[in-house]
Amino acid sequence: MSTIFEYTPVEVDPITFEVIRHRLLSITDEQASTLASVSGSALVNEATDFNTGLYRAFGEVVTMGKTVTFHAASLSLMVKHVIEDCEESIGINPGDMFIVNHPHKGALHCPDIGVLAPIFFEGKRIGWTGGCAHQLDVGGMVPGSFASMAKDIRQEGMLIPPVKIVDRGELRGDVLNFITGMSRLPTNISLDLKGLMAANNVGVKGVLDTIAKYGAQTVLTVMDGMMDLSETKMRNRLRELPDGVFRAQAFLDHDGFENKIYKIHVELRKSGDRLIFDYSGSDDEAPGFINATRTGLLAGIYAGILPVIAFDLPWNAGLLRPVEVVSREGSVVSCKFPAPCSQGPLGAMWLVEVTTTEVISKLMASHPDYVAEAQAAPASGPDLFHIHGKNQYGEPATAPILEVMLSGGGAYAHRDGITVSGQRNITAGKAPNVEATELKLPVLYMYRRIVKVRTAEQYSTTVAAG
Repeated sequence: MSTIFEYTPVEVDPITFEVIRHRLLSITDEQASTLASVSGSALVNEATDFNTGLYRAFGEVVTMGKTVTFHAASLSLMVKHVIEDCEESIGINPGDMFIVNHPHKGALHCPDIGVLAPIFFEGKRIGWTGGCAHQLDVGGMVPGSFASMAKDIRQEGMLIPPVKIVDRGELRGDVLNFITGMSRLPTNISLDLKGLMAANNVGVKGVLDTIAKYGAQTVLTVMDGMMDLSETKMRNRLRELPDGVFRAQAFLDHDGFENKIYKIHVELRKSGDRLIFDYSGSDDEAPGFINATRTGLLAGIYAGILPVIAFDLPWNAGLLRPVEVVSREGSVVSCKFPAPCSQGPLGAMWLVEVTTTEVISKLMASHPDYVAEAQAAPASGPDLFHIHGKNQYGEPATAPILEVMLSGGGAYAHRDGITVSGQRNITAGKAPNVEATELKLPVLYMYRRIVKVRTAEQYSTTVAAG
């Protein structure tokens, strides 16, 4: 007997379609606000290092938050792994929630924890809601869980495959205690997890309230119609662009153990209404923590293409249907278990976004109507400045200094990039509050300001003048 709600698509007038579409987007925004209200983490409140969204019954993205675009692909894959690992073994029921942070089960690296909840109507699953947030510490060999000396993913932090943390509406305290007990900051991770659960409750209620007003047939027609519309618009745009082959590459210059160079190489093949991103020319996986899993590869590609080719299109799974991704298992952008990958989102995965942005911009620049949307590649990954010690109350404290995220934006053909725009894949990111950082970390700011970069000629003139 099928556990999926079957429906027959109905005619929906354009006004009702748009009302429901924007209502679903508003639910996703409310999820984000709820998470930020509960969480005490600067990574959530200051860096917006999280994402929320709504998904169809098998994990297809219906809506995604405009926070960390990497996490949109990650959450969708988490849903699919929950279904694969849990549906037959422990069951997926109304009121359940599942927690995941395994980098080979949908997470980008161990610190990214996702919590996902199925949405049921009349006893049948119609979709999912979920959120993912970077945690300040998930255990492992170093505070903060960015393990530069790790040789094995199991040294980097706890690994949680899909596990049921809420069972039919009841929080499993044993599971929560087990997880928080492996973190150096149990109170912080507990708040974040409860924030993710609260965000899911908002998502489930919002979708069911919408169904109560408009009917399940209408709402599901709109959900699937949103994805179909984006796919149609994406394919139409691709048909406008010339066919061709475009290439880009970037380099990582250290793997945590030695100053070795690792190449990230992409070949984009565009034909008709299809895109093939081929990363099989990238170097072999590293012995250190810079690797990306297959999830990280997909996340980097999606974050690269959405703002460029889909700049004016609704962002959901429909945009990705014309996209095929080719990689080589065991490479730095598609590493095998148990290769370490805790820096992956700031390492190989980040350079996947950089190279994807470059090749998709080359494609867009080949058409006079879209050359204005082509942009220079974003910053090639922030240097990680992670502090740990004791705060003013003598409690353990660890967190990254978030100013490293405030890089400039890539330039366009018709204008310069934006100074201190923040990272391109964190569309809602903002500068951290200095006082909040000082309150939580053993650090004192003397000043924070932009350092003007001087040319070699300006530098020589300054030196000559004494």
